[in-house]
Amino acid sequence: MTWLRDRKVLLPGVTTLVRLVARVRDETTHRLWRVLGALLTPARRRVLDRLPEVPAGLRVSDLERWRKGPPRGSGPAIIAALDQVAEIQGLGLAGLGAEAVVPPRRLAELARYGMTADAWLIRRHPDDRRLATLLATARFLEAKSVDDALELLDLLMSAELLGRAQREADRDKARKHPRLARASARLAVAVDALFESDGWGGPGEEPRGVAGLGGDRGDRLAR
Repeated sequence: MTWLRDRKVLLPGVTTLVRLVARVRDETTHRLWRVLGALLTPARRRVLDRLPEVPAGLRVSDLERWRKGPPRGSGPAIIAALDQVAEIQGLGLAGLGAEAVVPPRRLAELARYGMTADAWLIRRHPDDRRLATLLATARFLEAKSVDDALELLDLLMSAELLGRAQREADRDKARKHPRLARASARLAVAVDALFESDGWGGPGEEPRGVAGLGGDRGDRLAR
């Protein structure tokens, strides 16, 4: 309404304006689906249509498996992540040029819906909407799968390989430097005694030094 007023257009009724805007938005959305669907060959259409279907003998569809991502925390997880990257990129959707014909914001909206909607609901959509949604989701999953694989590799390197190497280096250092280990133990005893020194002596008494300590602790500190 502000846009119409700025251009001195005679305002229609609010209901008429709402219907007009809704119709134009619906036409634009359907044109978006048709443009994305026109990029697909018949073979790629069949491949995308199979993504939300559960293959025989499996519990989830490929779409659900890709959206969930690979397991984490082990070496085999890296292999699974790389296999998933190869599966998604094997669809060959990167070369279609969808980003050149569709605004990135609209493509991201379709992908966001495809990442959250139930697979059975996507299967029930009309052909244009279903294929456009699956195309946008698969393009998003291409980038996400690579990010997941790199994150797993970084986690494995930092938590497993580097951590294991550091532990081995620490053990080797302790074996090579027994005098350092003994000195560290003595220093720990001394620091423990200093923390307890607030309670030594009473009012008006001079603090006792190491020589004033009795028992085994005084002998160890003296040595």
